[in-house]
Amino acid sequence: MRGPILFLTLLAVSSCGMLSGKPSIPEALQGRWGINEADCEPGRSDAKGLMEVGEEALTFYESRAVLSEAALRSDSMIEGAFAFTGEGMSWSKVMRLRVSDGGNRLIRDDMTGDEAPMTLIYGRCGRT
Repeated sequence: MRGPILFLTLLAVSSCGMLSGKPSIPEALQGRWGINEADCEPGRSDAKGLMEVGEEALTFYESRAVLSEAALRSDSMIEGAFAFTGEGMSWSKVMRLRVSDGGNRLIRDDMTGDEAPMTLIYGRCGRT
């Protein structure tokens, strides 16, 4: 029940004009992030836990997610609806992305979607 209510809240907030213009992902979240250190190794063809975050989209091993609606945004967090495509399918999820640990960790909360809500923690690639 939480999913539909949250999605309707996101639509209401974005339609009220609290966030205007084209949604974008904060710079602090952008970059390459891995679930484990091996995901960050350059040239690996099996980096299934790698997530590349750009200004408008997330790129995964076999899918891509474009930020379509942003309900909450700060310099270190965004919560909104993402439109996914991959392997000939399309779907959407409401997610929250936020950084912690001085920008070395990214916490991804999947709040709606086909699977149960879950939290994934990524480490920033290329930072010591």
